[in-house]
Amino acid sequence: MADFLDDAHQQATASFEDHVMTIEQDDGVHRCIHFGRPGASAYSYRLVTWPGHLAISGDLEDFTFSRLLDMFEFFRHDRPNYSYWAQKTTARSSFGTKVFSDRLYRSAVVRELWEMRHEIRRTTGRSASEVLRDVREELLADEFPDEREAIMRTMDFSLRTADELRTWNLFHEFYEHRLTEPSFNFRLSCWAIVHGIKSYDAAKARAAKSPELVA
Repeated sequence: MADFLDDAHQQATASFEDHVMTIEQDDGVHRCIHFGRPGASAYSYRLVTWPGHLAISGDLEDFTFSRLLDMFEFFRHDRPNYSYWAQKTTARSSFGTKVFSDRLYRSAVVRELWEMRHEIRRTTGRSASEVLRDVREELLADEFPDEREAIMRTMDFSLRTADELRTWNLFHEFYEHRLTEPSFNFRLSCWAIVHGIKSYDAAKARAAKSPELVA
């Protein structure tokens, strides 16, 4: 996963380091496990599983997932697969799993401008670098609230043709772009799941070696 998405991993590493695991229920695929610092609620969370489902709740965003009978099997990985895991949510916080990405938007605009540089010259008589100045003023200088607004405004952007008789919508196929990325809160919750299952598995492994140990 790209570095720009690793901020959630860094936050998880710092926030979950001193967590203590408390197994409240552990009966096959029926589990209820709490993670947190004793006496503190910041970044604490609870994993609850039942047949075919896993829910995470607490001082993180709440999400429920469904895929396998035992969802711990589904989530046993070294790092999250954000896009795939998001597809398996059956309930999510009001913030959802994705957010509009200004970074992806700007990259898409500049890339499409470059790819159409020859058509821009033929249609308008202007160079792509000249048009880029207009694009910066009319589009890139703005901050769009969401993907829908960004796409609509970009598709409305027009240039005069070389003969000055009509306008030309340069970004008429901009709707094909996907301009969202996994939200920080969703990514942090995913890392919490990974961390929680690893802690649970480690406790089970210790108990298997020393049955007198209690997690």
